Amino acid sequence: MTASGAFRVAAAQLRGLFFRPADDVERIVRTVRRARDRGISLVVFPETFVGGYPYWRGHVSVRRSAELAARLHEAAIAVDGPEVAEIAAACVECGVGAVVGANERDDRRGSETTFNTLLFFHPERGYAGRHRKLIPTHTERAYWGRGGREDLRVVDYPFAVVGGLICYEHHMLLSRMALALMGEQVHCAAWPGYWETGEHLADKRPGPAARHGEIDAVVRDYALSTQTFVVSANALVDPGQAPADLREMLGYNLGRGGSAVVDPSGRYLAGPVLDEEGLVEAEIDLGARRLAKAYLDTVGHYARWDVFRFGLKDPVEGPDLEWADPARGEARSVAEPRSACAGPEP
Repeated sequence: MTASGAFRVAAAQLRGLFFRPADDVERIVRTVRRARDRGISLVVFPETFVGGYPYWRGHVSVRRSAELAARLHEAAIAVDGPEVAEIAAACVECGVGAVVGANERDDRRGSETTFNTLLFFHPERGYAGRHRKLIPTHTERAYWGRGGREDLRVVDYPFAVVGGLICYEHHMLLSRMALALMGEQVHCAAWPGYWETGEHLADKRPGPAARHGEIDAVVRDYALSTQTFVVSANALVDPGQAPADLREMLGYNLGRGGSAVVDPSGRYLAGPVLDEEGLVEAEIDLGARRLAKAYLDTVGHYARWDVFRFGLKDPVEGPDLEWADPARGEARSVAEPRSACAGPEP
């Protein structure tokens, strides 16, 4: 599919909650309806908007970290659960597409792993697939599992081909190329806030930053290097809205907002907006993407496929547990088939 024309997009910059998925879903549905009223075709929510982000990481004991990881899992949602169904119904009712960051429960039998996931909702089909973060960053690995090959996808919306990545996945150059080769036109970038970088990458402090704003550099470069429009949805967090037992532990709170919309030339069409709730919105026209590609086409005349080679490995199947049935002389599998919840293939 190659869409064309102008339409409106928005990043939903709403104050994040912790461990309250029902309230998160209610706000998502309300925002989708607001987007419809404002003529917005696509609305994007920040990283782990449903359930919350572990801003306590690095500031609590190992024991406390495990206890909080269990609370994150309890607040996670499943793709076949009522929360996803409710968001999907709202998107279809309103004719609005949405991309939602969420803590997601594994759908494999016996697993209690939580994933950092983007859920894609289509304005006509409802739930359309997911992207699980391929590699949680640093101590995030104590809270989330790793996504797989099947989690690299784009979704064909009526207005554009849409893909997304989460936080430091934007530094994975091959992920960028994979989405570009899938035909991505609008990219959804999900973040836990906005920060400036100190002496090295692990030295982060809440933004803004005139010279050392990491997200500013990343979203503009992503747009320019892939010739996509980028809708950057960044978390906004008020520690006063956190559970009382968490408020003194949020030492990694980078939730200043910073949401923005960037065009394929790396220019801001809206934002970055800091410390304010609301929809950060802009009208985009895919004709601007054609103009950018006339100058620099990353997967076309600028790719040099006679020099470089790129490919994706086949998805890895889940475990297959078998036992022998001596009476019948055969082996039988007790493994449940992998869920088809990843949605239709792009």
